[in-house]
Amino acid sequence: MSLFAGAPPAKRKFLFWWVCIEVRFLLALSFFFAIYYGPRTLSLASALVLLFISVSFLLQRFYLDNKVNIWWNRVAHSFLYFIASIFALVAYTSENRDWGVGTASTLAIDLFYGMMKAYHHTWDVSASDFTELL
Repeated sequence: MSLFAGAPPAKRKFLFWWVCIEVRFLLALSFFFAIYYGPRTLSLASALVLLFISVSFLLQRFYLDNKVNIWWNRVAHSFLYFIASIFALVAYTSENRDWGVGTASTLAIDLFYGMMKAYHHTWDVSASDFTELL
C-alpha cells in the first residue's frame, strides 16, 4: 500500500518531490553522521536498519503486491540499500569511520537514481533521453 494512494496526480508529484526525496536525503545524511561521528554501535544499528529496508523492498516486490509494472524499480533500490548496509557493517567491524562515506555515497546514488526515474516517469520523457535507467 502506498502512502500516496488515492491522492490526485498533482498532489502525488508534490508529495514525492517534497516529502519522499527530502526524507531520503535526510536519511543518507543521518546514516553518514551516525557512522562517521557516532559511537561504534551506531554503525551496526545503521547496517541492520539498511538491511531491513533492503529486505522490505524485496518482500514488497515479490510477495506482497508483486507489481512488475511499477514505475520505480524496487529490486534496484533494494540492491543499493543492501550495498549501503555492507558499507555500514564494514565500518562497524573494521572500526574505520571512512566507510560511512561509502554508505552515504551509495544512498546518494539511490536518491539520484530515484529522482531520474521519477523525472522519466512524471514528465513522459522519451526512453532515448535516459536509456530506460534500468
